[in-house]
Amino acid sequence: MTQKKNPHLIYKIILAGDGNCGKTTLLRSKLAKQFVPVEKITIGIDFDCYKIINYQEEDVDLLAYDLGGQKHFQFIHSAFISGAKAAIVFYDLTRASTVENLPHWINLVQTEYPSIPIVLAGSKRDLVDRETMDEFNQKIQEVIQQLPPHTNIVDHVMYSAYSLGECNQVFAEIQNLAVSWKNQMIASKSNAIDTQQTSI
Repeated sequence: MTQKKNPHLIYKIILAGDGNCGKTTLLRSKLAKQFVPVEKITIGIDFDCYKIINYQEEDVDLLAYDLGGQKHFQFIHSAFISGAKAAIVFYDLTRASTVENLPHWINLVQTEYPSIPIVLAGSKRDLVDRETMDEFNQKIQEVIQQLPPHTNIVDHVMYSAYSLGECNQVFAEIQNLAVSWKNQMIASKSNAIDTQQTSI
């Protein structure tokens, strides 16, 4: 029997973006394994945890912090960013204004680690046509070009919460990033300690 490297790991991720962009709907649908419409706004912060069994020979809990998108909740957000290993930043394919606000949310999730891995996620794909998706993709590219060089945008996806496969795809990407980023940070600290010991 193969012994697991670490019996239990917890990885924290952040879900950020304007209100009514589908953050909570995506998370609830992922957990329920079916579409779960969410009509109530997230008040301040919400979080959920789901388990990934035997992921790369480890059992992993993914702790997802869902940041309320309304402006009157944003003053508390920075306190909950600490320890995050990856982030999904959302926009709404039916509202161009949510793309304009992406730099604010990206800057927020970079509070602790400026190069934290970020996935940009466009929600409500089922409500728009291909032409609209192409227009939004162009807007996203323009936003990315204006971001600071250290910004680590690793993927851009458009999805429908009605599709469990697309919901799973978003989270599969983010869980890989969270684990990879955590391992990189551990390796970096280990190398720093080795360097200090060598210099003594």
